[in-house]
Amino acid sequence: ARKIPNSVIKQYERAIKLQGNAAEKAVRNALNEYFKANPSATVAEAREFAIELMTTAGDMYGAATSQAAYDLLDAIAAQEGLTVPNMGDWYYKPDAESINKTARYHAGKLDKGDVDGFIDQVADASRYYAERGANSTMAAVAKKQGKGNSERKGNSKRKGAITHGIYFARVPTGATNCEFCVMLGSRGFVYLSEESAGEFDKFHRHCDCRIVPGAPGTTVEGYDPDELYDRWKHPEKYQDEITPEIEAATQSKASVQKATDAQLKAMSRSQLESAARAVAPNQAASLGISEKEALERFDLLLDANSDAQLRKYIKKYQ
Repeated sequence: ARKIPNSVIKQYERAIKLQGNAAEKAVRNALNEYFKANPSATVAEAREFAIELMTTAGDMYGAATSQAAYDLLDAIAAQEGLTVPNMGDWYYKPDAESINKTARYHAGKLDKGDVDGFIDQVADASRYYAERGANSTMAAVAKKQGKGNSERKGNSKRKGAITHGIYFARVPTGATNCEFCVMLGSRGFVYLSEESAGEFDKFHRHCDCRIVPGAPGTTVEGYDPDELYDRWKHPEKYQDEITPEIEAATQSKASVQKATDAQLKAMSRSQLESAARAVAPNQAASLGISEKEALERFDLLLDANSDAQLRKYIKKYQ
């Protein structure tokens, strides 16, 4: 097994971001032109147009990030002497139900006359759907590879079931990562069965994790699963290395310090989303549901919340 240079991951990340940026720009421009040409459009008409735009952009730019994933997979498979499952003509397509829900949630902004807010959120969601093509493709390969293969050659306390085939790792590439991403990243390269691939295919908006393929023993320059595991289990050891904003963004219900109003005000949108997701399980008791269901509910409603609403949510449940 070999070490994957950091330059390869950066190039892959740039290719994904390029398509995400293009999707956001295309949808934003189309929506601006639509509202200029149709000032009296109803909420329902604008919503349906947004659904059409997100679907088209997701298909087009998502196919490009899907191809970027195939290219990386083929390159690493050739390097490691691995056999890639035959995926036929499969390419990523965004989930229609998710797009419909996103459009319906944000259509509420139009009822309040917030056209710019509606455009911002739909354009940002289009970026998400486009970029997701890369990780969804890797997960699809893992599921294809794992079908009918339940052999277990061993167990690892934190690295999951190890069998055979292509191994995958969830590699954080951003400066700030939520607890969920750090936890999955700490598992390192693990073979993904059809079941475990579902866990690796969960991503929140503005998530910078990338699923990277490899073989047993493959490493990635700059990616240290052991350090991530230590950060996940012992966050207090790293308090001196991070700013108050990043600290607040990565705190969970076991955190030792609550975010102040000033810290919350200083957070970017992605930091607010990470912080809110970290405390989402704390809402489970008040709703009478499991922590897993609380996280699912949070992810579903995330797009509908403004920055101010996320700050209020964090303060309430941290």
